[in-house]
Amino acid sequence: MIGRILLSGCAVAVVLSAAPVEAQQVGPTPAPFITTEGQATAEVTPDTATVSLGVVSDRPSATAATSDVAKAAQAIVDQITAEGIDAKDVTTTSIALTPIYPDDVAPARSTSRAPRSFRASTDLSITVKPAARAGAIVSHLVDKGANSIEGIAYTSSQQAKQLDDLKADATRDAMRQAQIYVGALGLRLGRVLEIVPGNTSADTPMMASKMARSTIMAAPAPPIPVEPGALTLRATVSVRWEILQ
Repeated sequence: MIGRILLSGCAVAVVLSAAPVEAQQVGPTPAPFITTEGQATAEVTPDTATVSLGVVSDRPSATAATSDVAKAAQAIVDQITAEGIDAKDVTTTSIALTPIYPDDVAPARSTSRAPRSFRASTDLSITVKPAARAGAIVSHLVDKGANSIEGIAYTSSQQAKQLDDLKADATRDAMRQAQIYVGALGLRLGRVLEIVPGNTSADTPMMASKMARSTIMAAPAPPIPVEPGALTLRATVSVRWEILQ
C-alpha cells in the first residue's frame, strides 16, 4: 500500500510503502521518501549604487542638438574621472537623435514636412562605491550638464558570497523540516535521493527619479540625499530523502 501525505501550507511530501499483500504483484517495492523545501532570507546593507543619468537637448538643427549633448557628456565624463570612479564602472547605455515635428502634423504625414526641432540624448550608467557617495556625485554631474536622471539601484559587493551562505542555510532548513515530520512518525532520514536548487534572488532597492529635461541652472546643485535602505536576499532548495523504518 502506498500512502501520500500532503500538508497544506508546507512544501512537504511523504511517501510510505509497505510490502505487497498479493503474490501476483511483481517488481521492487518503491522506497519510502520525503521531500521538503527549505528557504533562507537575509537583509544586508547595500554598499554599491548604480546611477542612470544623461543629457537631453532640443535644438533647431541636428548638429546643434548633438553638439550640445557631446559637450555636456564630455564634461560629465571628465567629472566622473575627477570623482575617482574607474572607467570600467561607467557605461554609455544609449545615444539617440530624433526629429520633432509640429504637434498639428499627423504621424503618417510627419515625414512630409520639415521637423520643428531635433532632440539629441545620451545616457550613462555609473557604478558608485560606496553607495553613500551617490547623492553628492549626482549633484556634481548635474552641475556639469546632466539634465535627465532615470534612477538609482543598490547592490552589495558581497552578494555572491551572501547568497552562497543562504543556499547552505536553506538546505539546513529543508533538513530541519524533514527531521520534524519523520521524527514525529518514529522514523529516520536515510540517503539524500535528490537535491533541486531553487531560485536565488535579491530584492534590490531602486529609486526612480525624473528630472525635467531642460537647461540646468547656473547655481550649483545641492547634494541630493539618498538612502539605500536594506537589500533582501533569498535562497530556496528542494531536497528528497529516503525514509528508514
